[in-house]
Amino acid sequence: MDIRQDLLAAGPTVPLWPTAGNAVGASRSTTYALAQRGEFPAKVLRLGSSYRVVTADLLALLRIENTAA
Repeated sequence: MDIRQDLLAAGPTVPLWPTAGNAVGASRSTTYALAQRGEFPAKVLRLGSSYRVVTADLLALLRIENTAA
């Protein structure tokens, strides 16, 4: 799986787990713990019982340039 290509092809948000968690190298439990404490390194949106991460924030964090404009 190529996380870079997945993120560049993603819509405005991606799932917290596995996409965003794997992108920052965190386990599932660590990823959710960071999100629940408000410490995940990209903006997390809670939509009902699911968590989504803003793709642009994750791309910036990982220093991946989004050339699709």
